[in-house]
Amino acid sequence: IPNTEKTNSDFIALSTIINEGDNVAFVYNHGTKGHNCTVSVLCYMESYLLHFVRSLSKLIREEQVVFGQISDEEWEIIRPSKQERKTKFLKMIKTAITSKDECNKCSQWKVQSAETWGYIYRTDFIPDSNDLLERRKYTMLDIGYWSPQDGFMLSDALFPHSQYGFRGVQLIFYSYHNPPWQFVSYNESGAPVISSGVVYDILTELSRKLNFTYTMVISQPAEINGSLIEGNTSSVYDLKTISSDIPQDIFSTLVNNKILLAAIGATVNEKQKKFVSFTDPISIQTYSFIISRPRELSRVLLFLSPFGPDTWLCLATAVALMGPILCVINKLSPYYEVHNKPTNIGLGKVNNCFWYIYGALLQQGGLYLPYADSGRIIIGTWWLVVLVIVTTYCGNLVAFLTFPKIDIPVNRVMQLLRNERGMTWSIRRGTFLEEILMDSTEPKYVQLYKGSQIITELGDDLVERIEAGTHVHIDWRNNLRYLMKRQYLRTDRCDFALSTDEFLDEQIALVMPKDSPYLELVNEEIKRMHQFGFIQRWVAQYLPAKDKCSGTGRVMDVQNHTVNSSDMAGSYWILLLGFVSGLFVFVCEFAFSRYRQYRASKVATVAYSN
Repeated sequence: IPNTEKTNSDFIALSTIINEGDNVAFVYNHGTKGHNCTVSVLCYMESYLLHFVRSLSKLIREEQVVFGQISDEEWEIIRPSKQERKTKFLKMIKTAITSKDECNKCSQWKVQSAETWGYIYRTDFIPDSNDLLERRKYTMLDIGYWSPQDGFMLSDALFPHSQYGFRGVQLIFYSYHNPPWQFVSYNESGAPVISSGVVYDILTELSRKLNFTYTMVISQPAEINGSLIEGNTSSVYDLKTISSDIPQDIFSTLVNNKILLAAIGATVNEKQKKFVSFTDPISIQTYSFIISRPRELSRVLLFLSPFGPDTWLCLATAVALMGPILCVINKLSPYYEVHNKPTNIGLGKVNNCFWYIYGALLQQGGLYLPYADSGRIIIGTWWLVVLVIVTTYCGNLVAFLTFPKIDIPVNRVMQLLRNERGMTWSIRRGTFLEEILMDSTEPKYVQLYKGSQIITELGDDLVERIEAGTHVHIDWRNNLRYLMKRQYLRTDRCDFALSTDEFLDEQIALVMPKDSPYLELVNEEIKRMHQFGFIQRWVAQYLPAKDKCSGTGRVMDVQNHTVNSSDMAGSYWILLLGFVSGLFVFVCEFAFSRYRQYRASKVATVAYSN
């Protein structure tokens, strides 16, 4: 600032250009303009020569004192070198002339910096009697001065905030219980405090990097079943909390610009951006839905699984047609007529041809073989077909025995909307998902909202319906993981699975006052934490611990299977069916035989009577 002097240098007290968050330094002339401000170079030369002589004399006297107390040999050992003597000599001259400019009293420029960061938020300030209408926005710090003789003499950084951040000021933050972002528990004195959480870890890193301390005010106590959490545990997760719902008292302090930021993980909301500012996302939560874990399908008909219905139908048709074809070829072949062989025995009968074809399909031999080459070609071709069919069947059967067949799950939103199984679904009231679905014009989301049940909490009745496979619940994927963990701890079973479909990304961020000057600063630190992997590690730290259900989080997971008796139940049923069929045919044959005997005896009786 030019054209200033000591008499009117109080302009800073009346300045209105200094605002919260600024980095401002002032350099102005603090000297007094007298009648004679002529600066003579000769004056500086005389001053320098005078201090040169005095410093040299002082240096010689100090060395003479030491030299007079020791011998010549010892002096040769400890005497200073030329470089050491020159450095000490210049230091003595500089010390003598610093702050003692006698040649120019009209040009001494003072350097002051404004300490502005956090002044309207800090809790450790001392109220000023002249500051009754509003809190003080800054304090001027004497950084140093500049003079023609000494140059810049600074005792602190020219811009202290750029180097030291908030310079250790104490701030106040508001928070509330909202796992996994903020965990609230009792401390030793019985007061609720933020004990852990992703936001807590981020705030700790911010306070270290930006150099501030803070006091936390809990807006809402954390209640689970009517009591506060005793300490932090990742197994306890309150599914009633909603990140899109900022408590009114915290929102009011942000709108009134009373706190630097709210220590909460909140959903980025376009409507709330009119009143507050959101930082860059600290996490992105995706929505999925939880369903009953798909069960293994019945393995009674496992032996039919290698082939589809059309393949079995074609195979049955081939067996049914090959018998009559083989019989016709044998009867019409002139070979038997030439060689005078009967055609009404062996493969000349349709039933014998059928059983031969069926036995060949089961890789069993027959009692009869055709004599004619035409019949032998048909038999040989059938054996080649049987070889391919049996090999394919055996290979697929091994695969079906090893890997169990899982019921086709509902994995995607479109499968859920088709509702082929009559399933219902639910979403929580007041969530980001409900707001998006209400405002969406996409047909898929419109149908999803119209068919959904809006609930305030996930009760035990809905959990039972999910387990039964008649209901699904849509929520954050991490929330559903906690639900799976809670159900596992309760039942020691893996009853649930997550869908593979992830949709509607919800951004979670910190909340700051509107147009905060510190928004970019906080965003840079959040970006750095993302790049170093800090936030990802903190989020993973508060997820449920892995257990035996962790590998079944997705519905398509498959494990190797050991063949047991239930897998072979189908073959036992075939055996039983064959035995019953044989017994039934035996009874029919016996009844038919008795019937023929009865008819024969009746005919004989009538003939005798006649």
